[in-house]
Parts: sequence; C-alpha cells; structure tokens
Amino acid sequence: MAITEDLLVQLEEYQVIPYRKLVLQILKQQQQTIKEQKELIESLWAWAEEKDDDEAVEDKKEQKKNTCIENQLTGSTSEYGASVYTQIM
Repeated sequence: MAITEDLLVQLEEYQVIPYRKLVLQILKQQQQTIKEQKELIESLWAWAEEKDDDEAVEDKKEQKKNTCIENQLTGSTSEYGASVYTQIM
C-alpha cells in the first residue's frame, strides 16, 4: 500500500503527465477497494474465530453430557467406577 501512496504523491507532483486526473482517480479507487477488502477480511476472520470458540464450547458441553450419561449407565458417581471406589475403601 505504501507503493500506491508513493505513486499518488509522485503523480500529484508531476503536472505534465497526460490523463493525470484519471490515473489519480483510478489509483484512489483502487486504494479504497483494497481498504474495503481488508476490512471485510478482518471481519470475516473475527467471525470465524468466534464461530470456532462457540464450537469448542459446544464440544465441551457435549463431552460433559456424554460423561454424565455414561456415569448414569454404569452407576458411577465420579470419574472412577464404583468398583474402584469400593476397592479403595
């Protein structure tokens, strides 16, 4: 982007270039387009990161739910099976 800005400065300094205004207008339009594309990319990137975070939270909830269901099916009240707990006692 610095190169485009340098070109704009150079073109503004040289008054003798034919179609100078048209070239300046095109370059400024290109700069605006690049700026808009950059903003779009940044917003899409933020959205994707937020979506990944949401999916990670959902995955953790699902894992916790599955663990609770497994514990209910096996009669376990903690991470360890009931048989392990009674063996310690």
